[in-house]
Amino acid sequence: MKAAVPRKRVRDDDESSQDSFIASEDEEDLLPEKFDYSAEIAAIFKRNRPGKNVVDSDDDSDMEATGMEMEREEARAARLARLEDEAEQRRLEERAREKKKRKMELEKQKK
Repeated sequence: MKAAVPRKRVRDDDESSQDSFIASEDEEDLLPEKFDYSAEIAAIFKRNRPGKNVVDSDDDSDMEATGMEMEREEARAARLARLEDEAEQRRLEERAREKKKRKMELEKQKK
């Protein structure tokens, strides 16, 4: 038996009409020639273009710290450093105890 051969589609006169390719005045605004892609991309990502809404401030007070703020930060840093040092010392002591314990177990096994 022969395999079925697909038939070709018959075109309507309406489908072959060129009217669908002609843009109306409303559709002309959306044509690629007049479409501002960069504006659409900027709108999507909400990025300001350079030069727009630039705030040039001479107010550097946000970058300055008072003496009290510096003392508070130094005290905080010292406290954290002390806690870290204590934790490290405990780890070292624990490691030394474990090492001594293993050494004593090895000596017992040798005897």
